[in-house]
Amino acid sequence: MSSMLAKCDGEGGCGKEFRIRRFTLDKLGNGIEKTYFRCPHCKKEYLAFYTDKNIREKQKKIRKMTSPLFIKKLRKDIAADMAELKMRVEGT
Repeated sequence: MSSMLAKCDGEGGCGKEFRIRRFTLDKLGNGIEKTYFRCPHCKKEYLAFYTDKNIREKQKKIRKMTSPLFIKKLRKDIAADMAELKMRVEGT
């Protein structure tokens, strides 16, 4: 993965710029995985996404598909699934 430039902002952020060099994956139980990165200066955590078995299966299907129409639909489904999963995990 090539690195991306980010700025640590928002509540509790240090305001410094840094490059995201890697993501961290934590297994939360019940098949749920959390992917995130941290500011190397202040260690503030930034959530990338949550996945569960269902979402990971859909992601696997996308990698095998060739039809742009089906890929677009599946990406929308995944985005909705991820939003719902985030609400379940974080209770928001």
